[in-house]
Amino acid sequence: MNLVARFGRDEAGELLQSSFAQFQADAGVVGLTSQLRKNEAALDGYRESMTCHLGDFGEYSRIRQRITATEKSNSRRRAATRRSAIAGSLEKLHRGDVIHLSSGRRRGMAVVLAGSGESVAARSQPC
Repeated sequence: MNLVARFGRDEAGELLQSSFAQFQADAGVVGLTSQLRKNEAALDGYRESMTCHLGDFGEYSRIRQRITATEKSNSRRRAATRRSAIAGSLEKLHRGDVIHLSSGRRRGMAVVLAGSGESVAARSQPC
């Protein structure tokens, strides 16, 4: 009543809404802060559990990540080398060469229809 008497009905309503909104926001921050503390305590517990007489899981995890990265890098390198070798082999083909395609949808014997300098194409015939 004091707010209405002092500021009028509309302004008093706005002040109350603003105050209530601030109260809710503050309560939300308190809740988030409390949840953050709980999560940090849980993480501390997990960190403690990760180390025992058998070893340190964190270090094991880092080693596994390095191994995985190395394996991916090696796989990419092998694939690039394989593509390069295939391209080199295809460049050596000439029109009329008979080749054997060992895998893929068109595996079997094939005849080269265009040679180096031309687009290389082949027609396969199942054996």
